[in-house]
Amino acid sequence: MKEKKTVQNTREEFSIEFGDVNGTKLYEVLQARNSDKKRSKKEK
Repeated sequence: MKEKKTVQNTREEFSIEFGDVNGTKLYEVLQARNSDKKRSKKEK
């Protein structure tokens, strides 16, 4: 629960900085890119 709340707070801050829903979506895209980078590093 604590981790989820931290993610939510980060998303809210991100949304405030970059504009509500777009900020949230952008944050999710960045998170997805980060996990993709980690995956590709492991594969190589």
